[in-house]
Order: sequence, then C-alpha cells, then structure tokens
Amino acid sequence: MLDETYEYLHEYGFDALELDSFERLNHGVFYLDYNDVRKIITFLEDKFLFPDEIIKIININPFLLTESSKKINELENIYNELGFDHNQLRTLITKNPLMYSVNPDEVEKIVEYLRMQSLDNEKICKLIIKNPKIINMKFEEFKTEIY
Repeated sequence: MLDETYEYLHEYGFDALELDSFERLNHGVFYLDYNDVRKIITFLEDKFLFPDEIIKIININPFLLTESSKKINELENIYNELGFDHNQLRTLITKNPLMYSVNPDEVEKIVEYLRMQSLDNEKICKLIIKNPKIINMKFEEFKTEIY
C-alpha cells in the first residue's frame, strides 16, 4: 500500500493488523491512490456512518476500497431509483457491507424480476431491508432460493 494511503487509513482508525490483512486479501490495495481511498471514505461518511462503522464495514469487505466509482455509481442509482432513503441505505450497508461490491447487472435483474412479480419499489425496498443479502446473489440463485 502506498505510504500516503497507509498513513491516511491508519490515522482514520485502522490498525496495522487490519491494513496488513487488506493487503493479503485484496492485492489491488497495493496500488491504491490516496485520493481514491478518500473518495470511498467520504462516500461512506455521506451515508451518515461513523468512523467505527466504516472501519467495521471495510474490515468485512476490504474490496470496497478498490471498487470503481462507475460500479458504485451504478449501484447507487439502482438503490436511489428504488427509493431507499439515507437511513435505509445506512442500515443496509451496516447489515450487508458487500452491497457496493456486487454486480449491478445481477441486482438489476433481481429488481426487474420482483417488479414482474407485481412488487412496487416500496415493497422491494422492504424485502431487501428484511433480507439484505439477496442483492449479493446471482439472479439464478435468487430465483431458485428466494422466489
């Protein structure tokens, strides 16, 4: 991990063991630019998450640090289109730290399938809040196991 990035994350509250773990689990961390990491942290802070919650989320999903802004924006657009408010998104990401590391196409397929089952956006949001891990599933798995 670049020194500037390491120092920023360490000052944010991550300890050396956590940072070393990120490097073992996610080799993309070696090339992380400070500005890219800062954008991810700011994005999470904008969800009204506290630093200890952000640290917990990234410890569970260190790949979030290397997700592309394009992918995160695609997922954010899907979640916003469904009508999730800030509090719901905050709840979702604490329950499902992988929600911004999933395949947007798979999430879109799940949402479209639920709409075809006559669920409106409000009911889809309630279903996802109740079972936040469904957005981690591949569409075929979702159809087989859930619906």
